[in-house]
Order: sequence, then structure tokens, then C-alpha cells
Amino acid sequence: MAGSDIKAILDAKIATISDLYNAGDFTACSELFTEDFALLAPGKGIQEGRDVIPEALKSMKAAGGVKLVSKLQEVNGFGDLAYGWGIYSLFKEDGSLVTSGKYLHIWKKINGDYYLHRDCSNTN
Repeated sequence: MAGSDIKAILDAKIATISDLYNAGDFTACSELFTEDFALLAPGKGIQEGRDVIPEALKSMKAAGGVKLVSKLQEVNGFGDLAYGWGIYSLFKEDGSLVTSGKYLHIWKKINGDYYLHRDCSNTN
């Protein structure tokens, strides 16, 4: 699959994750992650498993980040894996910025569909 095809697929996945986060549907959002997902967030130990997603997202909302905007910048893939990096911003209800940063994602193809497998991010 060409890099532009993978980017289009992952752009759509990231948009869906953002939409579900913004709607507060953290359980549905977690279904876009692998069962053995690993979150490597700044200042925290490694969080593993799909079940960590709802709580991680709830804590982002509780910190005031009601709107997530994420933009994939570059992607490449081989076999059943794809990787990419991007930038994100979290906004308050009034539109002011809570935080922004960058991320590195590894995606895993399972039964023909990509799922977020590893997420490493930090703030600006």
C-alpha cells in the first residue's frame, strides 16, 4: 500500500478518535486501539491495555481539555505496521488552549484494519 493511502486511512482514524473524544465517548474510542496497546505519556509509567484508554481520556477532559485537534504530519508503513508522527492541541470550552504537543504512533493492522498500538507523546 502506498504511503499516501496509509496516510488517508490513518488521517480518518485520528479524526474518528478526536470526534469520539470530543463527544465524550471514551469506550467507543478505546475500540480503535489494540488490546495490547501501550501509552507512553510524559511523567507517567507505561500504561498498557485497551482498558487504560477511557480513564486516560477522562483525565484529559477533567483537566479542561474538552476539544482535541490532532493532525498527522508524516506516515510510513510496512507489512502489518504503520508509524507516523503528528501534532495535537487541547482546547477549553471557551476555545483557549489547554496544551499542545507532538506524538509518535505505531499502528497495527489486524484483520485488514489499523488500530493504534503504541502512543508516545509530550507537550510543547
